[in-house]
Amino acid sequence: MIYFNLAHNEKITGLNEQEEERRVCYVGITRAIESIFITAPTGNYSNYLPEILKNPKFVNNNIQEIEDIKDEHKFNRNSVKNKIAHNEKNIVSIQKQFPELIGESLKINTEISTRKISLKIENLKRKYPELADSPLKTYSIFNNFFSDIRVKNIKKAQDVIKELEKDKETIIEQLMNERNDKINTARNKVKSIESSNSDLKEKTRTINNKIIETEDEISYRNLLKTE
Repeated sequence: MIYFNLAHNEKITGLNEQEEERRVCYVGITRAIESIFITAPTGNYSNYLPEILKNPKFVNNNIQEIEDIKDEHKFNRNSVKNKIAHNEKNIVSIQKQFPELIGESLKINTEISTRKISLKIENLKRKYPELADSPLKTYSIFNNFFSDIRVKNIKKAQDVIKELEKDKETIIEQLMNERNDKINTARNKVKSIESSNSDLKEKTRTINNKIIETEDEISYRNLLKTE
């Protein structure tokens, strides 16, 4: 910590003396490693205090212009924050559409796509209850003859059902693959939005620093009453 009391020294009048005081002031200030504490009496501060406090970025600006710059930074910050909020809403919307992204199990509605196949299987099972281990049914005095025919038809029905079940599994697999593809696309979109938000948040921090710069400069200008 280095301490300075930058009061105006009325004894120093010559140009050489002023330059020497400026040099000593500069050397002392640049020796600070961690922090420096400067005091000065109001209305009787050193001529070098404004040089130390003024930000070179605003050397050609008056207080009103700096106020305008600050307002512009605040407007830009609000715009960036609105973009961040909009992106976060998009992420929530995507996660609602694809809850698998937040750990829920895979959700697929297969009923509509497989309904026709399921109806065919149900109709065959109703037509041939023997498929569910019911006793063989015949409705004729020629039981033996028709029993053989029915057994053959049941066997055909079994084969048809096996093929229908395969078709059903294929459709479900396709639906799962399509869902996974959509989930991956959504996951990449979320990552892209999160990356964009990370950049926007960094931009917000940069703008905040610029706002602080303008506020500090305005505070120093008012303190020194240079304008």
